[in-house]
Amino acid sequence: MKKIFALLAVCALFASVAVAEDAASIANKSVNITPPEFTTTNISFQFFDKNGKLERDLLVDQFGRNRADLVETVFAFTADADIKNTRLLQAEKKGKQDDKWIFLPSVGTARRVSSAERQKSFVGSEFAFDDMSLRAAELDTHTMINENVSKKVGPATYTCWQIESVPIKKADSGYSKRVQFIDKKTYLPVFVEYYDRKGALLKVCGIEEIRTGTGVTGKAYPIRWKVRMENKQNGRTTLVTLRKQTIDKQVPDKTFTQGWLVSGK
Repeated sequence: MKKIFALLAVCALFASVAVAEDAASIANKSVNITPPEFTTTNISFQFFDKNGKLERDLLVDQFGRNRADLVETVFAFTADADIKNTRLLQAEKKGKQDDKWIFLPSVGTARRVSSAERQKSFVGSEFAFDDMSLRAAELDTHTMINENVSKKVGPATYTCWQIESVPIKKADSGYSKRVQFIDKKTYLPVFVEYYDRKGALLKVCGIEEIRTGTGVTGKAYPIRWKVRMENKQNGRTTLVTLRKQTIDKQVPDKTFTQGWLVSGK
């Protein structure tokens, strides 16, 4: 009998390890979906107050470039006098924390976004600077909560893995943990719960629409077309909607430089 219990204990140990490995593998695939080589996108950022009233609608031009283990993205705000010509450049490196630089017209120079600023609001939205890029899976410990769960996000319903992701180093994130619902079809994290440093639910982010984007080369990609971030502590919401996108048409190299951030040309 003791041998049977010992065998069961060993089996249980291996089963738990296998699930942990599965969760890590899924999380890794989720952040390493191959993006288009180039993108040029026009985006609407809509800010809603706690009563659902639209307060602001910002227009943004976004440019993307994918090079091996480096994904670069530029956000350029094109409307509203107080934010027009504000530009952000982020460089996402595989397995590492990304780098960000911002140009503010009022300052006149591009500067690096410091670690202390990464959890601050991105241009007044409910997205933090760190929310604008994908977090490397290697920075977290991933645990499977549910291997098969149905998740409704906006009008869409997804079949997902539910995975808890906890920072290995607390200083690397402004969140104590994230709970991700990863779509089994696309590997996109269609719904994410963000918990603050005290362990309370802070925000939820849902992909309300996924479209298949086809590039000029004919290659197809799953595209996050409509994304909603809701702050559960202040009731405010930011809705990001793509208005138009061109895929795999080359974007000039100079666009992804600090010089372009300053000049915009």
